Amino acid sequence: MMPEHPAIRLVAGLWLLALLAAGAVSAQSYPARMATYVNDYAGVLSDDTTTELNRLLAEADAGGVEMMIVTIRRIADYATGDSTIESFATNLFNTWGIGDAATNRGVLLLVAVDDRKVRLELGRGWDRAYDTTAKVVIDEYILPAFRQGDYERGIRQGAQQAVRVLTGPVPEVSPLSNPDLLKLLAGGGLAGLGTVGLGVWLYMRSRCPQCGQHTLQRSSVVLSAPTYDSTGQKEVTLHCSSCGFHDVRLVTMAMLTESSSDSSSDS
Repeated sequence: MMPEHPAIRLVAGLWLLALLAAGAVSAQSYPARMATYVNDYAGVLSDDTTTELNRLLAEADAGGVEMMIVTIRRIADYATGDSTIESFATNLFNTWGIGDAATNRGVLLLVAVDDRKVRLELGRGWDRAYDTTAKVVIDEYILPAFRQGDYERGIRQGAQQAVRVLTGPVPEVSPLSNPDLLKLLAGGGLAGLGTVGLGVWLYMRSRCPQCGQHTLQRSSVVLSAPTYDSTGQKEVTLHCSSCGFHDVRLVTMAMLTESSSDSSSDS
């Protein structure tokens, strides 16, 4: 048996290190885009609903609106460094290059099932009038079903309503029916949202720190949008419908960063 040459051992060692490094990079990646429109990594959609949504989004795409639906179990499953659904959605949006880079009118509906969070991300090409409309889609068409544990219905209703309003004329006044949203608008709480795409998002209910019930609702409103040169600020409101616990705090938003992909549209 011929002795193994040191150079051969070195090459083999480098090859093994390359494989390990590739695995580490893969573990830190966002999920791979497996389908054109619906990527149900959480497994909450039936085959029939997936087919229905694919048909809906294909028709929207033909009309100039590229929308994608992504479900995951939890953000922590992907070692991307993102700690919030906002940053995960924005970075996934840019990584996948959703929408035409020339128009920046892509749309992403992201649901993190086990984190109990949902976000509707709009590209920068959308008129600011759609920001509030997008929040209404979440608040009135998605969350009611989610709170009943019916993710499939919430996603289907949200997608249908989002496509309806995004393929229609630009709304002069968003169709609000929730009195709490009207109060926010009356107080100017939604000003300046369009500068960063969808500037308002709503979380699912979670456990209240005061009474322990899963009736704590968290909402956020952007007060000053972040830019590529400065941080922004948002107002986070916590309210428990069981015990009345209420808390409002200001949170600093990180500066925007340029996408690493030339074909990506910014959100």
